[in-house]
Amino acid sequence: MNNFFRSRFFIAIIIIACFLAGFMLNLVVDGGVMPHRTIIGIISSPFTTLGTNIKNGVGDFFASHSKYEELLAEKEALEKEIHDLKKRLENSYTLEVELERLRQLSNVTSKTENLELVEAQVVSVSTDGWTSTFSINKGSLAGIKEKDVVIASTGLVGKVRDVGPNWATVVAFTDPQIAVGAIVTRTNDAAMTEGTIELKAKGLCRLSYLNKNSSAIRGDLVQTSGLGGLYPAGILIGTIKDINIDDNGLTKYAVIEPAVDFTDLRKVYVSINYASEESE
Repeated sequence: MNNFFRSRFFIAIIIIACFLAGFMLNLVVDGGVMPHRTIIGIISSPFTTLGTNIKNGVGDFFASHSKYEELLAEKEALEKEIHDLKKRLENSYTLEVELERLRQLSNVTSKTENLELVEAQVVSVSTDGWTSTFSINKGSLAGIKEKDVVIASTGLVGKVRDVGPNWATVVAFTDPQIAVGAIVTRTNDAAMTEGTIELKAKGLCRLSYLNKNSSAIRGDLVQTSGLGGLYPAGILIGTIKDINIDDNGLTKYAVIEPAVDFTDLRKVYVSINYASEESE
């Protein structure tokens, strides 16, 4: 019984009864005069209202969908613009880095003779406690030969030891087997770099045979002197980090911090036209 009173059929009966009661009330009040248009309006008004609401709802839905597509298109356009701007910034940064590298390389080579340089990539590093070598991806096919001087954009790297058609092995000047004629740029004191196992492990190098009366101090720059003929003069070697008196009491030696960061060496330049007069 309870389900009957909740059914749609019962609700429809109630609506029809209410309509008939209203109709009968109109007959009593208005004397039974009710135009047929009024009756039709009473019946159709709820359905008209429902249709209008449906129409408006559908219109609002399509308007919202159209607005969503416009916003989606604007979002995609903004994302593309942001992507293009990021790409331009990356290209600008790469160009700036390259210009700075070339500027530094120009500073390194400006004081030397006209050098013909071959650019090469460092492909591997080998350190066995005694020697420090680098493998590069250029060799004899590019004109590289043994004892050619190798530099980076910041200063001296070392020299070529072995050469293949498309590869070469470079020995760092901090290696104990390498000695480089050097000069303190501020005081013009002549000396020589020498690698030691202890200093090489710290990324440093020794500057030996400084005159006892030398006025060289910490922070002074050291560059190649050109003596010996192997290394062109004017290539930056590094900066004096410390100075001490030798055990003989007659000379001084300094500890040099190389201008080149050997732990992050990726690109080098090999001088292929400098005539070497030194035999080692």
